[in-house]
Amino acid sequence: MLELGSHVFRVGVAAVVLTGVCLGARADDLYLESVKPAATNKPVLRYGFLRADVDRIAKTVPGVLRVIPFRSMPVIFRHQGSQLAGRLVGTNAGELQYDGHALTHGRYLTENDLKQRHSVAVIGHDVAARLFAKVDPIGKTLRAGDQLFLVVGVARWGTQRGANVVHVPISTMRVRFGDTVVVRQAGTFSMEQYELNAVRVVPQPGVDLSDQREAIFKMLRISRE
Repeated sequence: MLELGSHVFRVGVAAVVLTGVCLGARADDLYLESVKPAATNKPVLRYGFLRADVDRIAKTVPGVLRVIPFRSMPVIFRHQGSQLAGRLVGTNAGELQYDGHALTHGRYLTENDLKQRHSVAVIGHDVAARLFAKVDPIGKTLRAGDQLFLVVGVARWGTQRGANVVHVPISTMRVRFGDTVVVRQAGTFSMEQYELNAVRVVPQPGVDLSDQREAIFKMLRISRE
């Protein structure tokens, strides 16, 4: 666990969240997750990674092969009168290779989707079963909150944080939803602002993950000073 002022970051290895623990050779990557702080009296709760952190890690931390950003938010998914509470996850085209994900139908996100900010979505099997029943979801529209997405793929997510998950291009998510989330609960609402919830750092072959983790923490400390 790393605390930088009001920001708290938790490190997991191979996408298994283990506070401050590195499994070394048994793991393939580092998964860094921002921990949501306790509510405050401030009108907007700010936390999380910055998009600039992704560039800093890629450019300044030795032995990094790839950095995959994540931004997730709770939403209500809808299709033709059916609805389902779940999480919308913005990420990039490289994520399918990790966490044990398996594409079962259609395609995953592409670099062109990110570049063109396409409104496409890859839905989990649970979302497909509950919202599309026996209908092929490929080519159908899915409403996430008040935004429409075209379903292009169905996947069985591996190590996934929560049920009913849908992946979309992170560039599209930024344009459609911005960085501020309004959380409504029990007749009240609060506002949260974050650019990224988590970052996956994939090392080059042979790189010691313990050393890389410490290098990332050092970079985060310096950038937050």
